[in-house]
Amino acid sequence: MALTRRKFVASAAACGAFTLFGCSNSSNETKNSGSEKSIKDTNQVKSEKLETDVVVVGSGLAGMSTAASAVQNGLKVILIEKGGVLAPSFFTSKGNISLAQVPENKDFWAFETEPDTMNAFIERYANVTEIGSRNVPYPDYERVKPLMLESCKTVSWLEDKLGMDFEKSFVWPQAATDTVKPSKSMMGEMQAGQAVAKKFEDYFNANGIKVLLNTSVTELITDNKKVKGIIAESEDSKYNVTANKVVLACGGYGANEKFINKLLPKIKKFDFHYLGNDLNTGDGIKLVEDLEVSLYEDNWLIPFIIKPHKDLLEKNQDFNKLIKFGIEAESFASKILLNSQGERFVNEAALDQELTTRMVDSDAGPYYMLYSSDNAEVCKILDSALDSKHLIKGESIDELQKLANMPALVQTVNSYLSFIEKNNDDDFKKPADKLKDLGAAPYYLVEYNPSYVTTLGGIEVNENYSVLDKDKNPISGLYAVGELSHRYLYNRSFVRNCSNSIALTSGRILGENLSKL
Repeated sequence: MALTRRKFVASAAACGAFTLFGCSNSSNETKNSGSEKSIKDTNQVKSEKLETDVVVVGSGLAGMSTAASAVQNGLKVILIEKGGVLAPSFFTSKGNISLAQVPENKDFWAFETEPDTMNAFIERYANVTEIGSRNVPYPDYERVKPLMLESCKTVSWLEDKLGMDFEKSFVWPQAATDTVKPSKSMMGEMQAGQAVAKKFEDYFNANGIKVLLNTSVTELITDNKKVKGIIAESEDSKYNVTANKVVLACGGYGANEKFINKLLPKIKKFDFHYLGNDLNTGDGIKLVEDLEVSLYEDNWLIPFIIKPHKDLLEKNQDFNKLIKFGIEAESFASKILLNSQGERFVNEAALDQELTTRMVDSDAGPYYMLYSSDNAEVCKILDSALDSKHLIKGESIDELQKLANMPALVQTVNSYLSFIEKNNDDDFKKPADKLKDLGAAPYYLVEYNPSYVTTLGGIEVNENYSVLDKDKNPISGLYAVGELSHRYLYNRSFVRNCSNSIALTSGRILGENLSKL
């Protein structure tokens, strides 16, 4: 059925560029160091002192939602983003938002669908996030449920209060969750993520929310362990902002090698590809280093696709085409993925998260994909890196076994050929339609590595998004939301598009509660 439409609230002003406001820096209160950025020529720095109710640090979906919701609840807000645009991590997104369209929130459904229940929704959620699950107390389903129960209300809020427009994208039997996406009329010539960010920008301009782009928060201002504001810097300005409440929504730490090595040491064994936002350098964790906050002990990451080794990509960027969605999209899942011994270890047609998770858990790398010479375009790419130790070419499988020192390769291939003949994968239950012949010789072994887009860990928060100290007590005036603190929502992977939904909903709820907390 067609997506129901809700009446828009008229925009109060046309869009425009954000203005950077200067501030002064004087305070006798304790300050906690954050970003490594500093201003060298103080003679050219403008400084001014500002006061506000709420400072939101970071403009991802959670940060923008918090800012908009807080203003709607009578609070004065300043939003600070170290990047040059709003929502830099979301800018290229397709904008899908997952919904739990269960009977309890029927009044806010975005479109009609087959009946769903929260228990069934959580079961599907668990099937994805608990792939290769670890023995950790996450996800906390008692915190997941209310957030997803509010998901339809959040889409209604985005439409009614911020002038957005969404249409049906997926239904739950198709993609685990009912899902909406920005409508074509809302997008125009923009990408979906840009269109969402633009609507937030319009709302901020129309409602007096100061936005400081290209500005880094360097310190938290504290007084007797209470957070009272922030110090921030841009290229030519220094800001001293007094605020009753500071919300950290500044992303994860995926682009910070120091934090990755410290909090996710297992990654050091792999040449992981980081495909997330380079601005996610753990700024929130840096800002609280002197506050003795509670950090999650069970850090993990959100796995993504597997890709050829970094060295192969450096030799020829066309190796980027050799991924699940690339030039061999239809046959990628039909290939054989092997460990260092030449053994299969996973159903190659499984979800990307499972491939990545099994790579890490098997701890039997390096891992290789077996290619034939059937595709001339692929062969041209492979032959461009024959001098790399991460790619091996042989005239036969026997030769490959010797060259790669893979003692089990021939046996593995013979077993796989028998599975093709009887149309059944005895070892890993790959679907019969993905059991394809090896193809023509010569053959190649191409080293593949896992990738990730998001970290799971960082700062621990309670149900009100208050940052907790090491004794699990809330720190007055300090909150965290989004990737910086969403470990409790996932075990080993997120559920498709639920992260967008949860970020928007948690920000909306936090913004509502800030006027009461």
